[in-house]
Amino acid sequence: MALHLKDRQIEQLNNLLTLDIDHVEILRWDYHETIRYPRNILSCCIDTREADNYYEDADTGIRYRLTPGYLCLIPQDTRIRFHRTLDTTSITIHFSLEFIHGLDLYSAERRITRCYNPEMTEGLKRSISDPDKLRGSCGIRAWVTRFCHDHWPERLPCPAETMIENTALFEYVRKHINAELNVESLAAHFQQRPDVFSRAFKRKFGISPHSFLTRALVRKLSRLLADREKTIREIAGELKFSSEFYLSRFFKLQTGIAPREYRKRFSD
Repeated sequence: MALHLKDRQIEQLNNLLTLDIDHVEILRWDYHETIRYPRNILSCCIDTREADNYYEDADTGIRYRLTPGYLCLIPQDTRIRFHRTLDTTSITIHFSLEFIHGLDLYSAERRITRCYNPEMTEGLKRSISDPDKLRGSCGIRAWVTRFCHDHWPERLPCPAETMIENTALFEYVRKHINAELNVESLAAHFQQRPDVFSRAFKRKFGISPHSFLTRALVRKLSRLLADREKTIREIAGELKFSSEFYLSRFFKLQTGIAPREYRKRFSD
């Protein structure tokens, strides 16, 4: 008799879980700044001739040296101080692992993960350099997925069951996030008082709805900035900021980097 196993929840989560990679490069970079990125960063060192290149957690002061064969995962919204010179070559990948493009599974992670895995480092290098760009893209996704599987966050924002139960909420935010969407209007859409909605949201997801909306807006803004087809003024209008100035002030406050600088550094 054939064994037949079916897990409906795994099917649901596979359809709702999204790995989004929006920046991949091999670089030598002379950079000495403190920034809070709206994406998770996976970085691995290929070679270095300088022993004093490192990432530093700006809040704890812990340093992570850039050493060949080592990979480093920096969770989103972590304040990172970069100290690196042109003597070091590394791979940098910005990604999110999100439930319906909204709740990143690493958003509750508070630690930087560092591990030695030369096989993965070489695999990423081969995939990025693959002349078949479609196959290379598949390879990069496979390696990033494997890293996430092997280094699963110690704390998830909430249980998988809670994510599934609140699919409508995340879908709504994904479709309507802009500078005018606030806790009051979100609560009204779901026919709740703002105070009741806020308490329930914080209890379920471990984050206030205001912080969640801010993160979602920063992520959407960073995606739009990475594409040069629209001007910053056009992006401000699309996301319903009152002006380009207020968009710039918001983004700089949240990330530590001005939109024009971000676009110059990370646009296609």
